[in-house]
Amino acid sequence: MFEYLPSDATLFESSFEILIILAGTFFLGMMFGWLIKPVSKIKNYTEASKLNSLQEKKIFEKDDDEIFEEIVTGDITLIIGIDSKIKKLLALKGVHNFADIVRLDVAGLEQILLEAGNGYTNYIPTTWPDQARLASLGKWTELEEYQEILSHSNQKKQH
Repeated sequence: MFEYLPSDATLFESSFEILIILAGTFFLGMMFGWLIKPVSKIKNYTEASKLNSLQEKKIFEKDDDEIFEEIVTGDITLIIGIDSKIKKLLALKGVHNFADIVRLDVAGLEQILLEAGNGYTNYIPTTWPDQARLASLGKWTELEEYQEILSHSNQKKQH
C-alpha cells in the first residue's frame, strides 16, 4: 500500500538536503543584509545632511525675518553716504528701506553701483548695511554715535 514512500535512509537524506538548502539561504540573506546595511547608512546620512542644511537655511531666514519684524521704514538718506541720487538708484533696484539695505549687504550694493556706471564710482557702501541695521532696529542713539565716528573721517561720502 505505501510502496511509493522512500525508505528511512532516503527520507533522512532528503530532510538533510532541505535543511542544508534552508541554512544556505539563511546565510546568504544575512550576508546580503550585512552588505546592504552600510549603503543604507550612507543614504540616510546623505539625506540627513541635506535636511540639516535646509533646516539651517530655514533657521537663518527665520532669524533674519525676526530681526526685521518691526522694520522702521524711514528715509534711507539718513544713512551717511546715501544721497537722493543713490536713493533713486536703489529704488530702481527694489531697495526701499533699511532692511532691504541690510539684506543686500556690501557686495550687493557695490554691484548695483558698478552696474550704474561712472557717475557712482565715488560711492563706497562699506558702512551702509551697518548703519541700516541700527536704523531698522530703531537703535537711533547707537546710529548717531556710529555716524559721529564716520563724520570725523576724511571720506564722508565713501561711507
